[in-house]
Amino acid sequence: MQQYVAAAASALGITEAQLKADLAGGQSLSQVATAQKVSEADFRTKLINNLKPALDKAVTDKKLTADQETTILNRLKTGPLPLWNTAPKHKRTTAASPQAA
Repeated sequence: MQQYVAAAASALGITEAQLKADLAGGQSLSQVATAQKVSEADFRTKLINNLKPALDKAVTDKKLTADQETTILNRLKTGPLPLWNTAPKHKRTTAASPQAA
């Protein structure tokens, strides 16, 4: 996910820190993309171009198979994008939140 966020920030033309702040503030990737005037199609293309070298390295390092890389790239080309329509959900500690009755 770390590499995804870094690649997404680059695709949007903003820093990784800015994207993390926007996501932490409750924005989805699509909202950030709209603010940056980046279409979903352009975002997908740039995201894939940014992630491909890291995925290639993972295959070379035997952390992924070539088939796994292909599956990931195909999902990014045509499937729902992680964080596109929803902001990330932050984990809450159960000790700090009241239990439901």
